[in-house]
Amino acid sequence: MEEHSRDAVCWPRRFAKETAVSVVDEEGRQMWRGKVKTDPTTLAAVIALRAPDAKRIGFETGPLSTWLWHALKALGLPLICLDARHAKAGLSVQGNKTDENDALGLAQLVRTGWYREVKVKSLDSHLVRGVLGARAQLVSTRIRLTTTIRSLLKNVGVFVAVGHRQTFASAAEEAIRGQTGLPVS
Repeated sequence: MEEHSRDAVCWPRRFAKETAVSVVDEEGRQMWRGKVKTDPTTLAAVIALRAPDAKRIGFETGPLSTWLWHALKALGLPLICLDARHAKAGLSVQGNKTDENDALGLAQLVRTGWYREVKVKSLDSHLVRGVLGARAQLVSTRIRLTTTIRSLLKNVGVFVAVGHRQTFASAAEEAIRGQTGLPVS
C-alpha cells in the first residue's frame, strides 16, 4: 500500500467546544474526518494519530486562532492560518454548509495552495492590544457618563465646571451644593 502525505485542517467555529477536523491526502481523498474537543493538546494528539506526516495544517482566523496557533506551533506542527474572508469565498460554492464540510473544503484549499495566509501576532502583542482596548473603553465610558451628568444638571440650571484642578465628582458636588431638590450624597 502506497503511503500518502496528508494535510490536516482544523476548523474552529466561534467559541466552539468542538473542532471539525478533516484529513486529506495529496490527491484530495478524504482519509479521516471527525470532531474533537477544541483544545491544542487534543488536536495535536488527533493529528499525530490521523495525520502523523502532515505537511500543512490549516485553520481559519477567528477568536480562537491566536491561542491555537501559539499552542500548536509550540508543539512543532506545520501550521497555516487562513484568511477567513478569503476562505469563505472558496467555500461558498459548496451546497451543504456544515462544520465537517467546511473542514473538508479548507483541507482542499490548503492542499491546492489556493489560500491567503495570515501572519499571527505574538501573544504579547495581543495582550497589549487588549489592555489598550479596555482602557479606551473605560475612558469612553467615563466621558459619556460625565457628559450625560453635565447635561442633566444643565436642565435644572446647574453648571459643572470643566477643568483639571479637581475631579469631576468634586466639581459636580460643588456645583449642586445648596441647590434645592439635588442631594449631594
